[in-house]
Amino acid sequence: MGKVKWDAKFDYQYMDNYKILNASFKKNGIQKVPDVDKLIKARYQDNLEFCQWIKKYHDLHDSGEEYDG
Repeated sequence: MGKVKWDAKFDYQYMDNYKILNASFKKNGIQKVPDVDKLIKARYQDNLEFCQWIKKYHDLHDSGEEYDG
């Protein structure tokens, strides 16, 4: 989480964050590649669809164990 640019305001900063997201997806064997160009534009519908996909993925793969960060 230390690599994430929490105060990103420009496209190139968003791209750095999405590279981190893609790397974590790849590391965990997730085949989905988010459409970064759509997400960077921060349109409600695009972000909603991505959030819904994340929720569905979680519901399908959650083991029910307590999370210990």
